[in-house]
Amino acid sequence: AIVNDDYVAYVRYLACHYRGQKYFDQLSEVIRIS
Repeated sequence: AIVNDDYVAYVRYLACHYRGQKYFDQLSEVIRIS
């Protein structure tokens, strides 16, 4: 992946807190493709 684990963990926290799990699921797909 292009991003490091710490960044992914931070983004996951923000996504789950502000947007919800569904948003993170979509974001994780984008990260996986990168």
